[in-house]
Amino acid sequence: MGTLNKNTMHYTKFSLYKWKGAQPRYRINQSIRATTAENMIYLAWNYTRELREMWNSVKGNEDEDWYGFREAEQLWRDCRKEYGKSITLWVAKANHKKKYKLGEIQPNVRVPRTVGVLMWLPQDEELRQVVWMDDWKQEFEYRSNRGVYNMVTEYRNPLTIVSGGTAPGGW
Repeated sequence: MGTLNKNTMHYTKFSLYKWKGAQPRYRINQSIRATTAENMIYLAWNYTRELREMWNSVKGNEDEDWYGFREAEQLWRDCRKEYGKSITLWVAKANHKKKYKLGEIQPNVRVPRTVGVLMWLPQDEELRQVVWMDDWKQEFEYRSNRGVYNMVTEYRNPLTIVSGGTAPGGW
């Protein structure tokens, strides 16, 4: 796997299903198309409202000292300081997504050097997400329509092009 940065990220889409406001956990699915691979990548982000859970699975791993985790924690603390209890925050790490097959265990394999913070300001009906993946950082905003089943946000890099198929794989 190469390094993901602004020159290798071509397209990504996040899908948040069953948005209900300040729930304790959310799952967001992500599709990625990088310029360094001929494959579409599918990831799942399992967001939690417990900041300590971000550190639980990275302790002792090779990416424990990666700057993205510290930046995510700092963003969390800055938002809490600025908005107090009026903001709801979630944090997650990306996991490889396996296609569901009846009777098979769905492994939860964490993608190294990935972290995301989801922020909900109910008074402004504003839902934002900041994602760090390798050397790529991007902020996304979801449009909050209560009547819509899922909310989608996407990013397309106008300076990159890709060719080839979209079979599952890594960047």
